[in-house]
Amino acid sequence: MSYVDHELSIDEMLADPIVRTLMAYDGITEKDVRKTLAEVATARDFRAVRPPKRHQSALPQAWTHPSAPVIAPKTAA
Repeated sequence: MSYVDHELSIDEMLADPIVRTLMAYDGITEKDVRKTLAEVATARDFRAVRPPKRHQSALPQAWTHPSAPVIAPKTAA
């Protein structure tokens, strides 16, 4: 098979007979897939242009602040 060594493009994926069969079974059309991809691309572009109002670190404050005390977890005695 010619596409084993690389990722399929959207067009190649949608042309694959197995993908088409699964989509038909699930009631999904090519138009549905392309519309969803366009919506995701638009949302990603919007977020890239407009950053969130307030940045929150994913780490707890104690992990991000160098002078914060380190508290060991309690263990059963």
